[in-house]
Formats: sequence, C-alpha cells, structure tokens
Amino acid sequence: MRVDVSGVSLLLLSSLFFSCNNITGNIDVFNPLNYKNKSGDAVIPVGEYNGELAFKDEQSFKIKFKTKGSDERKYEIKIQSDKKINFPKYVGNIEIRGEDIDQSFDLIGEVDTETTYGEVVYMTESCSKIRTVRDCWRDPNGNIQCESRDITEYGYKNVSYQNVDTVKKMILNIVDAQTTYATMSSTDYSSDKQYLDRGYCIVDHRYDSGRPDYGHVDKWPGPAPMK
Repeated sequence: MRVDVSGVSLLLLSSLFFSCNNITGNIDVFNPLNYKNKSGDAVIPVGEYNGELAFKDEQSFKIKFKTKGSDERKYEIKIQSDKKINFPKYVGNIEIRGEDIDQSFDLIGEVDTETTYGEVVYMTESCSKIRTVRDCWRDPNGNIQCESRDITEYGYKNVSYQNVDTVKKMILNIVDAQTTYATMSSTDYSSDKQYLDRGYCIVDHRYDSGRPDYGHVDKWPGPAPMK
C-alpha cells in the first residue's frame, strides 16, 4: 500500500519534500559526465559507482561517486541553489533544472514508497515503574524518624502492535535535452513495530514480602527498625 498524503496539513506536506537522511545506491555513468566544481570544469568517466546523496539543508546536497573494485576513485558534485530544492522524502517527482544549480545538466527522477501493515498482535510485555516508599525507625532518644526512597516495581502490561514494512525506491537521472549521462537507483527496506495500544503497568504485590526493597531494611539509619 502506498503512503496516502491526501488531507495532510501543509506543515506535514512540506516535510514530505525534503529528505534530511542520506540516500545510498548504485550509479551507472553511461556517457562522460561533465560538471562544475570549485576548481572549474571536471568530468566523471563512464563506469559503475557506489553513489550517495548527502543532504546538507533545503538548498543544497552532494552527489558522491565512488568506483567499485580495488581501483578506488572518488568524485563529488555539489548541488547548490538559491531557492528551496523540492526533493521528495516519500513520494513525488524530482525535477531540478541545471539553470537553478549552475550545472549543464538536469536532475530528473522520482521517489516512491510502499508500506505494508501486518496483522495486529495482542500480547503482554514486561514493564517497570517507580514508587516512593517511607521507612521509619526510632532514634536513640526514642523519637520516630522517617525518610522516603524510590523503589522500582516490576510487572506486565497489555499491548497491541503490528509490524510495518516499508520499501522506498528512488530513480535519479542526470540528463540534458539530448543525452542521459547517468542514473542512480536506490532501494531501502525497513521494518518497524508500530504500537496501537499500551496498557498500564500492572504490578503483582503478592510476592512483596520476599523482596528486599519493601518495608523496613536492617541497614537503614538508626539502631534498628521500629517495632
């Protein structure tokens, strides 16, 4: 099932068009790729590369190339614009014109995300919570002294959840009006447990008397626990 973005707020919708996470994949360079860098004009040779889109902010990111095999060579194209770059995070088209990034090529592609929801699972899970208890004793003058302390109680809670599997795919073409110079493809798989309900932590006090962190303790300040 694809992500449904209909009816979302403008704030959420705007977040769908900027990816702060880097994207890795494969880049096939079909024709020598000329680009501009700080030193002037440069070229990336034909070949297969490990690729990465490294995002800096909403107006810039880098396309990183690294050759496969023992002969390691690296290239890097900085994509910089004076305006916001609409790069979809989940679903949408990529359309970045060369005139906006001061390069001789355009970036054209798309991002698509498919999400599958598993069956709802009902079960119990262990849990803990903090409770404050009060200990009292008689001091040598016969006065009652008390102090509070926190103890950790252990129990269980009822939960329901479902597993959510997500497949995110991206295709990015580096092109001009006549030539496709390179294509980057990326597929990312992720699986998460999505909780639908978490109940209260239920502590079973039937066994409290056999635990050392309840009631009076012999080593608490004072000559002896109050009787």
